[in-house]
Amino acid sequence: MAGYAPALEDFGRLFQAVPRLQHLEVISPAYDSSSAPVMDYILERLASAQCPILQTDVIAGFLSDLQRLKLHGRELNAWACIPLIYRWPHRKLLDLDIATRVGTITVDREVSSELVQLVDQGIKLQISSPHGDYIQKLRESTGT
Repeated sequence: MAGYAPALEDFGRLFQAVPRLQHLEVISPAYDSSSAPVMDYILERLASAQCPILQTDVIAGFLSDLQRLKLHGRELNAWACIPLIYRWPHRKLLDLDIATRVGTITVDREVSSELVQLVDQGIKLQISSPHGDYIQKLRESTGT
């Protein structure tokens, strides 16, 4: 539907309906400033998802089978959730690709350092803006 922006509750229902989802790509139109709440919602849920290993060795939690997540939107606010996501053992192999359309990405210094460390540890994490690769810019600014 042209001009229809689903509510966050719609995404919640969608994710409950497809708990075994392995690949997810969220692309927001360039003019849409509502992409941050959707992208933030996904990252916040992944970061806080309970993932106890049950006796059946099935991992429970929010999109526990997710292997690849691509988020493309105007902006993102939930940067601090990204390091938290990778603290869950079953998320170590998650391939996360974030592209924002804002020129300047504003991330807390500690979180920025954690993002670089994740990449150094082999986590598949890409963050880009119109100014290029954010992780590379961080490396250049810190000299690492």
